[in-house]
Amino acid sequence: MAPTPLHRPFSQSKYTWLLAFLAGLSLAFTGVYALALTSTTGTLDGWITSLISPSNAVAVLRVLSEATSVLFTALIASTLDAIMWTTACTERGVAMSTLLSTSTTTGVLGLFELLKWKAVGRHYLVIAMR
Repeated sequence: MAPTPLHRPFSQSKYTWLLAFLAGLSLAFTGVYALALTSTTGTLDGWITSLISPSNAVAVLRVLSEATSVLFTALIASTLDAIMWTTACTERGVAMSTLLSTSTTTGVLGLFELLKWKAVGRHYLVIAMR
C-alpha cells in the first residue's frame, strides 16, 4: 500500500482561514453597525434608524456582538489546536501525557486517568488549568 502524500499547509488549515475571514467580517460589520447607531449625522444614521426602531437596534447589536465573540472563540480554539499539533511535531516534541492533557477530545475521566501517570512533563499543570 502506497503512502498518501502530505497535504499543502494551506489546504490543511482552510477551515481556520475561513473562520478567520468570517470573524473579521463579523467584527467589521458589528463595528460599522455600532458606529451607525451612535452617529447623529450622515447616511448610515438615516439608513439604520429608518429600518429599525431604537429598541430593536440594541437587540440586533447584541446578536451581532454575540456572534462575533462566538466566532473569535472558535478561531482561538482552532489556532491553539494547530499550535499544539505543530509543537508536537517538532524535533523536541511534547510528552504524550502533556499532549493528551491539552487535547480537547480528552474528557474529564481521561484527565483523572492522566493524573495517575508518572510521566515526564507538565501535564499536571495543564490538567489543573483545564
